[in-house]
Amino acid sequence: ISSIILRDLRITLEGQEILYVKKIQLNYQPHNIIFKTLIINKFEIDSLKAAIIKDKDSIWNFSKLPLSKEKEEKIDTVKAFDYYIKIKSFKIVNANIRYFDELQSLSDNSKFSDLNFQNLNLDFSASLDFSKEKHRLNLSNLKFELRPFNFKLNKFNFNFLYDKNAVSLSDFNIETENNKLNLNANLNFPESILSSNISVDSILNKTNYKL
Repeated sequence: ISSIILRDLRITLEGQEILYVKKIQLNYQPHNIIFKTLIINKFEIDSLKAAIIKDKDSIWNFSKLPLSKEKEEKIDTVKAFDYYIKIKSFKIVNANIRYFDELQSLSDNSKFSDLNFQNLNLDFSASLDFSKEKHRLNLSNLKFELRPFNFKLNKFNFNFLYDKNAVSLSDFNIETENNKLNLNANLNFPESILSSNISVDSILNKTNYKL
């Protein structure tokens, strides 16, 4: 098992900090790569702060970064993704992300031109088998606060399964300060039969709707 830890990663552009991460930790198993298997035990991003800004000339701040512009070699996507990838734990802890569109703010003074995602936390795992076309995604939780709308997502989680014969979405839950949404659905191939169960619970009105 190998580990990589980066601390106090900072990117500054034209005197403004556009990215800061207190800690990035990656723990993986390199010996399985020769068997076309990549296992990531832990990938955690702690205390991320990012600014995504578009100026009045419609130029994104990150587009000004001095990235390499060398021609990339063409990749055979079939061979490149003939792997099994397992991510046991991917976490974003206490992130704060700002999105600001200067041009839009000047034209219509919209609240959507300046958004702040605060206290964002994400926890998910996945297994992706590209050779067998079978994938699983598990979002354990996503939560954040959105300003200036005073919106708070308390919980968002789901289990998603996909293979050549069926698609399944289970334990799909969204919870805000005012509402809860629960969803389970299955789609089978080639019959394309869809079965679902949807429940919406309004916390404020103490009402429940089922479809």
